Amino acid sequence: MSGLPNHNMLASGSLFLHAIGFLKSKKGEEAVEALEKSFGDLLFDQHKMYPLERLIELQEKVVSLTLGTDSREGYYMLGRYTFNAFAHSLVGATLTNVNPTPRILLGKIQEIWGSVVNFGVRKLTMVDDTQGKAIVEIQDDPRNPAYLQGIIEGGLTLLKVKNPKTVIKQEEDYRYIVEVFWTTS
Repeated sequence: MSGLPNHNMLASGSLFLHAIGFLKSKKGEEAVEALEKSFGDLLFDQHKMYPLERLIELQEKVVSLTLGTDSREGYYMLGRYTFNAFAHSLVGATLTNVNPTPRILLGKIQEIWGSVVNFGVRKLTMVDDTQGKAIVEIQDDPRNPAYLQGIIEGGLTLLKVKNPKTVIKQEEDYRYIVEVFWTTS
């Protein structure tokens, strides 16, 4: 992980707990025990911040244990699970308690992400409510892009948006341009 843009990047313990919860929901307690043997202690405080390198390592192991391989599909599933779990936490429920429109949710993307990480910039740069399209730019976020897609689509699904879909149009040096689509009628 020496390629991280900033070695002081931190992630909330809640993201660690969500990853462990994802594994447990898919593979059961025995998989969590196997994770603990390969990763180490799995006791995390949801209110404490931990090094991002550890979260990335944990997520890699969780995805591999869940699907048998370290795949984009697994990261996407983990991202969707994570947003759903976050939205049902006290902080998440407060931040995601918005009028149910993609514009409002995506407009709060930096505030929502800023509640669980201390790095990166995320901003809504274009939204067309009529066409059901938006563009989100993400910078300095070294997490797996499929995980980020899962989080965004998970948020839109929670709002009961029809057919949310994301496409990463540009992916380089922890910078992403994410096109977001949904059905408007």
